[in-house]
Amino acid sequence: MDERQTLIGKRIGVLDRGWLELIDAMPHPASGVSADSVVVASARVSLLGESKGEEADRKLIHYLMRHRHTTPFEHVVMTFRVHAPLVVWWQWVRHRTASYNLMSGRYIELPEDDYYVPTEWRLQAKHNRQASQG
Repeated sequence: MDERQTLIGKRIGVLDRGWLELIDAMPHPASGVSADSVVVASARVSLLGESKGEEADRKLIHYLMRHRHTTPFEHVVMTFRVHAPLVVWWQWVRHRTASYNLMSGRYIELPEDDYYVPTEWRLQAKHNRQASQG
């Protein structure tokens, strides 16, 4: 069995209050298609090419990463279910690295004890508005 298959549906704890669970992956592990082969096929589509052997494919993947040609990597998709404090979630989605749906307080009652209080408070840096002091 593919190692990815064993991860689907398994919850992994993150710090003290969070967790994540892999819901699905594309290519699906049961398909026998590797993520690398999907990246290679996506990169070579403009030339109607496919795999040119393991070594050439590995070199192509390294070339794509090194030169920041990232669109072929977007053809490999994973769906996660995540539980995290709102402050963590806000920071995570701020950079728009994924598509997401969020539990809505308009439709269900949110748990009242599900919040995060930092153990240490830091002031904003005087000269760098993007950083904290201390």
